[in-house]
Amino acid sequence: MGRIAKTVATLEKSCTPAPIAFDLYSWFYRSVVARESTLAAIDDGDRVLNVGCGGMPFTATLLAKRTGATVYAVDHDPAVVQEARQNLERAGIADTVEIVVDDGRNVPGDGSRLPESCTVAVVTLQAEPKDAILNQYRNAADGPERVVVRQPRTLVAGEYDRVTEREDRTGSIGHRMPTFDRSLLFEPE
Repeated sequence: MGRIAKTVATLEKSCTPAPIAFDLYSWFYRSVVARESTLAAIDDGDRVLNVGCGGMPFTATLLAKRTGATVYAVDHDPAVVQEARQNLERAGIADTVEIVVDDGRNVPGDGSRLPESCTVAVVTLQAEPKDAILNQYRNAADGPERVVVRQPRTLVAGEYDRVTEREDRTGSIGHRMPTFDRSLLFEPE
């Protein structure tokens, strides 16, 4: 994790004690999640896996609220998962997302701690290694049908892992975020 990623994580952590901070900080992600939901055609019939939810699971929460989908959030760090659960509780939205400690490369239902297979995966900027995650989903018999991966801006590419440009990319959408400028859609076979 680079300096910028650590700074962002510290900023998010400092916002955790107050529910209003969660709402204010998540405001920046609303248009991102709206665009990604449209790009991947996420609706209330989907089961979505948010890979790399972090202590402030904005993406997972906004996906659940916006689409009505069943949303699972995963992070590999047990302390971060506990923090995410506490933040959702403080914000009064703990029942919208199930948060699990697991490796994002694990496919739900295939040795994972997640309870069921997912139709969509949204891989956050902080999640890594992105190529390994995408390859695992692509090669799993019961992997997600659609995978959205956030790509870092060129300016901060050394701070965050990025997925290699691939032929199986089926779409992309741009963003005006300081650390990432687009999300790519993959539809593994």
